[in-house]
Amino acid sequence: MKILATMLGYVAFATVLTGAACLGYLWQTDRLNDEKVFRIVAMLHDVDLEKVNYEEMSSDIDTPEEELSLDQIEYHRAIAARNFEVKQEALDRGRHEFDHLLSQLTAARERFDNMARELEEKIKQESAEASDESVANVVRYYESIKADTAKDLLLRMYDEEMGREKVIRLMNKMQANKLKKILLQFRTPDELDKLHEINELLLQGGPQKDVYDQALEQLKRKDS
Repeated sequence: MKILATMLGYVAFATVLTGAACLGYLWQTDRLNDEKVFRIVAMLHDVDLEKVNYEEMSSDIDTPEEELSLDQIEYHRAIAARNFEVKQEALDRGRHEFDHLLSQLTAARERFDNMARELEEKIKQESAEASDESVANVVRYYESIKADTAKDLLLRMYDEEMGREKVIRLMNKMQANKLKKILLQFRTPDELDKLHEINELLLQGGPQKDVYDQALEQLKRKDS
């Protein structure tokens, strides 16, 4: 349940990161430029662009400059300068907010990646622990039954897909005395061939390899 809740949180986190990626794509492809950002920010800050544009147009269609007094000329210049300042401030504000958002999303992405790695490692660890526990249960069962029955079950497993690897894994977990009793039940030529293959696949120098070697030696003496 904890892992499921964590994964749901990551999905929500990933949705935010997807939005940021789309925003970055629009900016890189010029579908989102300074002018569009300015208009978006102006709307967010209740700046009436139509009113500003109307004042600019009104100042342009007034009496020709040569007929205006110096005070009127300065007044219109001040309005134009102020309009430019408003636009520039809104644009700067928009850029600052965008940079801040991008910085937050970058940090969020790093946190998301770290949490994703931690979750993956946790899942692998829990899966390995569950697998080890399952192997231990099977080993205990094989050790508790008769040696010839355990041998028959191991031979059946041996013929399955990845059977040799499974058999070796189980045998490597068995107690040496229990394993030796099972190995001594391999008697027919086919069984001995399979036992020889298992022995060849063991890691050199492993503690269980000595048990296999001893069992094979005893079987050879019985046959001779």
